[in-house]
Amino acid sequence: MIQRLQSLYLVLAAAAAGLVAFFSLGEILVMDGLYQFDVYKLVLVSEDTQQVIENYFPPLILVGLVVVTTIASIFLYSNRKLQIRVIQVVMLINIGLLGAIFYYQKEAEKLAGAILHYKFGIIFPILSLVFLILAVRSIRQDEELVKAADRLR
Repeated sequence: MIQRLQSLYLVLAAAAAGLVAFFSLGEILVMDGLYQFDVYKLVLVSEDTQQVIENYFPPLILVGLVVVTTIASIFLYSNRKLQIRVIQVVMLINIGLLGAIFYYQKEAEKLAGAILHYKFGIIFPILSLVFLILAVRSIRQDEELVKAADRLR
């Protein structure tokens, strides 16, 4: 059934992962202006201009993979074991996304010569991972319930 609790967790995980692309992850304040660090670019914002310094495509690709595979896993409800495996792969991709974000954050700090200060957007990949963990836990509880019902027959 699509209306299970784990489906809600999976939708929330996909939404949180998708929101990463729309919020700034951090900023670096320097004399020239402000460097804004997003999941897919580093922008120098000065008083009158915005200049894209670098584009980061690997994290953006990972965000897309997390969103698409999470949504696809919702429809695997008839095969719970496969659904758990797919979600575990999505969790690994999400951890890879976090690693890529922190790698590119260090690269941005080197480029700007200052320390990045995190903003609200950095919470979304972590939130997505938490919802994926909750979904796996809920699917396992469903599996236990089905096994218990089969034993009674």
